[in-house]
Amino acid sequence: MPTVVAASVGASSALTAEAARLKQLRNRIVGNPTEKARLAADEEAILLVVDALNDDTAAGLELRITAANVVATSVAGSLVALHALLRAKAHQALLYALSRLSPSANNRLRIAFVRALRAIGTAVADAVGPSWWALGPDTVPDRDAARVALEECLNEAAQDVYLSLLLDPSPAVLEAICGMLAQILRVKLHRLSVADWLPPADRELEQKRAKRGWEKADVQPHAPRRHGGWVARHLCELLHTKDMNLLEAALLALAALCKDNLPVAKAMAAQNYSEGIDCSAFIPIHRLNSLIESTFHTMLLLAKSRSVNIQLAACFCAAQVLKAINDAHVNTSIPQLNPTPQAYSFNEDQITLTHILNQIMASPLHGELERGRACFIISTLVHGEHAAAQTAAECGWLGTIANVLISITPNVADWEEEESNDRQFFREGLLSAIASLTLHSEDNRQKLISYPDLAQALASLLRHPGAGVRHATCLCVRTITRSVNGLRTAVVDADLGPRLFEVVCKPQEDRRVRTAALSAMCNLITTEHSPARTEIVQRGGIERLVEFINFKDEAMRVNSAWAIGNFLYKSTPREKQLVMSKLSWGTLRRQGLLHSPNDELREHALTILVNYSVSPGSDVIDSYGHDALIATFDSLMSAGTSTLVRRALDSWLVLIRNSTDRGHALCAHALLTRLRDLLGHKEVDIRTAAAKTVSDLLLFNSDFYQALRESGIETTLRIMHGPSHVGQHNIHWQPGMEEHTEVRRYVSDALVHIDACGIDEDEDGEDSAMMDRG
Repeated sequence: MPTVVAASVGASSALTAEAARLKQLRNRIVGNPTEKARLAADEEAILLVVDALNDDTAAGLELRITAANVVATSVAGSLVALHALLRAKAHQALLYALSRLSPSANNRLRIAFVRALRAIGTAVADAVGPSWWALGPDTVPDRDAARVALEECLNEAAQDVYLSLLLDPSPAVLEAICGMLAQILRVKLHRLSVADWLPPADRELEQKRAKRGWEKADVQPHAPRRHGGWVARHLCELLHTKDMNLLEAALLALAALCKDNLPVAKAMAAQNYSEGIDCSAFIPIHRLNSLIESTFHTMLLLAKSRSVNIQLAACFCAAQVLKAINDAHVNTSIPQLNPTPQAYSFNEDQITLTHILNQIMASPLHGELERGRACFIISTLVHGEHAAAQTAAECGWLGTIANVLISITPNVADWEEEESNDRQFFREGLLSAIASLTLHSEDNRQKLISYPDLAQALASLLRHPGAGVRHATCLCVRTITRSVNGLRTAVVDADLGPRLFEVVCKPQEDRRVRTAALSAMCNLITTEHSPARTEIVQRGGIERLVEFINFKDEAMRVNSAWAIGNFLYKSTPREKQLVMSKLSWGTLRRQGLLHSPNDELREHALTILVNYSVSPGSDVIDSYGHDALIATFDSLMSAGTSTLVRRALDSWLVLIRNSTDRGHALCAHALLTRLRDLLGHKEVDIRTAAAKTVSDLLLFNSDFYQALRESGIETTLRIMHGPSHVGQHNIHWQPGMEEHTEVRRYVSDALVHIDACGIDEDEDGEDSAMMDRG
């Protein structure tokens, strides 16, 4: 017996000593990238840390806690340490350790484990991307390994381990789980996965109910997926906590869950959680009254908190709810705290959020990190929304951010020193907000141009050392140059054209920055009066664009083709010959742009073809090749996407019009047969475009009547219209008749032209017969 006791004491002493060594290691690596890199290179030490996470001995508690702390500390800001831990499967070891903890396990141990898991999840999500706020890194070493680890952290088995901890009574555990969700839900697939998750017991219950074909599980009072799902419900309950750190984490987790997720966003905006439902099974009775109002309304109340971090988190969450619902074009009203007969619309909520964010941004008492986040949130709120952008400008946003950006931007040709991360983040937020506010609003663009020093600030920022700042600056230049006044003032006065071209031609430029610069160049070279157009051509801009088209990066190819198509618009015949001599027709033909698997690239290639054909003497048929052109349009008309098919029909019609003497050559039987098939397509947009093409074709030249008749288009049109006279509306439906109003209108117009052509043919026939008899 003494021997056994001595052995136990010896083992305990060894574990205590090991824990002490791990604590020393943790203290060395805190905030020390060099020590973290040294740890990552020591494979034996990494394995020791990972193995210690699952030490089951009674004396191993401190060892396991310290090992978890080492994991959490080492991955913060160190990719090499992260990948060393991923190779050792540290995330799987943490999930396994958490799954084996009993409810009565030491709370310090559980907190250490969930914090380590949050740290790894956050680091992996940052490595994989996309970034939540700023641009983030373009390339990350071993990104594929991080992507695999992220998927492993989001599979159902892993979710069963940590999502169930949303029921844990410890605020520290809840904060870590919410913080992890706020970071790892970067893409829609992962958001939907977490939103649909159910505890194993609820999954089993749902499967049983699904077997009853007569019972609709989702409308039951205790349906597992009610009100946005299990995770959303429990995150909403946490919005009533008094713990500020937990409240902020819960708001950010809800924001991540609501982004581009309409079912959850609508649940957040629902009038109440408890109407007609016994909520006592999943919400404590003292919380029921506080959930009478919508969760969205709670977010608005929290947006007025005294804590700026709570304000920002609540505004971010509310912005994601509004964005998800607005993007889906769902008109949802939200009741007030004390409902009144007046309607309470989302417009009022947007104004409220806009004012709160403007106050945060304009206050110098807040740090640049907080003010930068306010800029990114307003960018999210107004992006793509013309009315919201106008409202934000009226609330003072545009003037505030323009003045702040000018005040913090020195007028220098070259940046000698890099700025702090917070200052770069703030700059990028300001520029992103400007780009979103002016993207779809000409009034906002005019207001922005009225600031005389802004264009010069943008010219200086195009040479900023931060890729995110340069990227956001290119987006601003793109929105400003959508205005003709912007082209005259910003381009000429601040010399933005050459600066932008420098970004495009810079050899080591970040590909995302170059892509954004190319999109801005599309505006600079579209108008024939643009002062930058001639200079860009003289400096080899066309050659550079052609070079980018042959790159593997799809975004760069698309923007380059877009820029070339814009340049050909209203260009001189000499300029068109110059472009096509550089681009070559072979680049457009088979295995080229017009046969790319990227539909957007094919659309811009059609623009190149059409814009080239506009000027006299531009013979597209001979240059491209007649048979190749017919085969290309046959392929485009049979494409799967509605947008590309409609664009192909429009381009085909334009080419026929521009090829006045050889238009018949493009009306090949194969294309007319394809056009006839499109008249019966399942999508209304394609049927509409096809019927309009037939009508416009006959309106342009009635000589096409016979070819249309021989291809069966006239017969198809008459079946679509029905057996009534053209223009008669009160008819009975018959098989094959078109029901959509707009399609029927174009079908009627086409038949009017066909009937007119038929009458003319009959008159010509009678005249010919009379001449023969004479």
